[in-house]
Amino acid sequence: MGSQRSLDLTDLFAEWTEVDVTFPSSANTDVAIRHDLTPPDPNNVYYFPVRKSAAAHVYHDTTGTRRAWQSGTIYLRSDVANVKMKLILYVPRKAGTATF
Repeated sequence: MGSQRSLDLTDLFAEWTEVDVTFPSSANTDVAIRHDLTPPDPNNVYYFPVRKSAAAHVYHDTTGTRRAWQSGTIYLRSDVANVKMKLILYVPRKAGTATF
């Protein structure tokens, strides 16, 4: 085997944070998720779940009536009611700037 190295999230992401979210009792409902990331555009915040209390998908509304993401706030939904999730929110590094 080749050499191994621990993955540091700062190798992949310009900024990142963990957030705990409890989705409401109605599935497919927007939840405001606040963060302190500073992307050049609020739509440049990405996310992925790292822990869930139930089998569920987290997603953002992409219809024409979606709530616009703002500086410090994104809106996500779960297809399952009352699910709790830990999410990683991040701003990706620009292509070619990763240090690994």
